[in-house]
Amino acid sequence: MIPPNAPKAGMPLKKKLLYLLGGIFLILVLAALLLPSDVDTTVSQEIKAPTNYVYNLLSNQQNAASWSSWVLDDKEMKLVYDKPTAGVGSGYSWTSPSSGDGSLVYTAMVPNQKLEAELLMQGSKSYYTILLEKAGENKTMISWNFRSHMNFPMNLMGPVLKYIVNKQNKKSFDNIEAEIGRRLKGQYFGHAIKEGTQNARHFATVRSTVGFDKIAQYYSQNLAAIYQKLQDEGLSSVGAPCALFYSYDEKKQQTDMAVAVPVLAPVSISQLTSVSLPVQNAAYVDYYGDPAQTASAHFGLDDYLKDRGYGQSVPVIEEYVTDPLKEKDPARWLTKIYYYTAEKK
Repeated sequence: MIPPNAPKAGMPLKKKLLYLLGGIFLILVLAALLLPSDVDTTVSQEIKAPTNYVYNLLSNQQNAASWSSWVLDDKEMKLVYDKPTAGVGSGYSWTSPSSGDGSLVYTAMVPNQKLEAELLMQGSKSYYTILLEKAGENKTMISWNFRSHMNFPMNLMGPVLKYIVNKQNKKSFDNIEAEIGRRLKGQYFGHAIKEGTQNARHFATVRSTVGFDKIAQYYSQNLAAIYQKLQDEGLSSVGAPCALFYSYDEKKQQTDMAVAVPVLAPVSISQLTSVSLPVQNAAYVDYYGDPAQTASAHFGLDDYLKDRGYGQSVPVIEEYVTDPLKEKDPARWLTKIYYYTAEKK
């Protein structure tokens, strides 16, 4: 009797897995060889927003936290404005445990038409271009092109990167539309900005160029002196004390300012300068809080005038309505901030 052949032993599982992994690896290598190293993707959308509003919003880097989905979606991201905040060369850097660290800078800008930027993340550069085109009354066609280079074999992630970038940029379009909707209603950085004709005003002032770190000291010292001189002349103030700002130099960290007390009519008092402002239009904010923390209100007023095509005439006025000696809670201190508007550009 011839014994039957013994069954062949099956391939060990470990060997099968090795073959499988090797096959997958080979497929991935072949895919990486076939895929391009350059990522170039564009997404476009029509939004309900005037083109100049869109450009003004995007051109000022301090607005990024109100519209960029990359910033809004990452609650741990911290922005640092270590560059100019507007114009070519403006930008910011960021740190984030989840998104990594990086920086962004605008390299080219055409008003109401185009913004180009360079991004640096973990030593790798990417680029984007945002194109704007008027698409009708208060409508804008916005296109966002993103470009990057990915070396082999990381270019295998190119399609994934395209998907993520386009998805996030579409979210940014929606954020832009929503933010501009608020701005059209006068809401900037959480402040309600109003506009109206202001009566003629007269001030007794002391004016000088002051470093940012000396503003509070300069104001308090000269305010008492002005009140004393008015009292010596038998004159009274007719409103809350003010600061008048004629210029604000970020590079030199100084401002040309005047400490001002409102009076009924022009005065002629030794060592004081009389300032009279005519009847004129102004945009203004009622700011509640520490007067040293009014930066966001000023940013909002700047953008309000720019969006509506106004020029600006100096001085900017901060009127300190609340007496901190009577009201101890800083959250209840009222500062009225006025930006006088020149003729529309």
